[in-house]
Amino acid sequence: VWDILDEVIREHPVLLNRAPTLHRLGIQAFEPVLIEGKAIQLHPLVCAAYNADFDGDQMAVHVPLTLEAQ
Repeated sequence: VWDILDEVIREHPVLLNRAPTLHRLGIQAFEPVLIEGKAIQLHPLVCAAYNADFDGDQMAVHVPLTLEAQ
């Protein structure tokens, strides 16, 4: 599974969203890097846009695969 996921994300950006999306920075595109574990790591400079305070925040990750979705 790891190899397949690595191949997919190498060619596709991911969208990271934290509900509710109240402004345009509430959903952003990133080039992901796979890491071990079940957590999403964010660069500190994007935390303010998501109001991320690391107290159990939930985020959605979308991977648009088709040309229509991109």
